[in-house]
Amino acid sequence: MHVTVSHKKTRAQAMKTAEIIVNEVFDGLSQLPMQVVGSRKSWVGPVMEFGLIAKLAFLSYPVHGTLEVTDSQFILDLELGWIGKFLSEAKAKESIEKRVRGLLS
Repeated sequence: MHVTVSHKKTRAQAMKTAEIIVNEVFDGLSQLPMQVVGSRKSWVGPVMEFGLIAKLAFLSYPVHGTLEVTDSQFILDLELGWIGKFLSEAKAKESIEKRVRGLLS
């Protein structure tokens, strides 16, 4: 899933907001009937790499992605793996865009 949202923040402010955005993605997944374990985040320049394992019963589903911060945009690439089979990508994308815009206002 690819989501791009424009911003008018400095790069430093945008990178702080990126931390919140990824936490929101993690929180959104934890609201599903599954346990989120092994979450990780790390920065490589202006790109945050993140991932987690979502567990449902005895099954584990890896989720990973990147969030790039440019001078004017957040560019989120999210790979939901098998969880994507249970979610509407259009609704998930809309929800993420709405949450990010809410954080920017």
